[in-house]
Amino acid sequence: MAVAVLADSPVNDRPKFFTSTKKPISCKNNQNVGRTRVCDKPRTPFQRLLDPGVLSPAEERELFEDRDGLKPGELAC
Repeated sequence: MAVAVLADSPVNDRPKFFTSTKKPISCKNNQNVGRTRVCDKPRTPFQRLLDPGVLSPAEERELFEDRDGLKPGELAC
């Protein structure tokens, strides 16, 4: 299912495979600033799907095939 969501539209290949984002994981209190968000390391949606237990081996192979078929030069705007 995750592969189907990720592979829905070829228009969005660039952000899915090449644009990394930070996701908030918690908040902490700071005396001077108040609450601040703590974020994880920047990773692409493709990298997040490769976390253990997210995809089956068949879905991972399909995702790698999709990525290997991309031409980054054609995705540039």
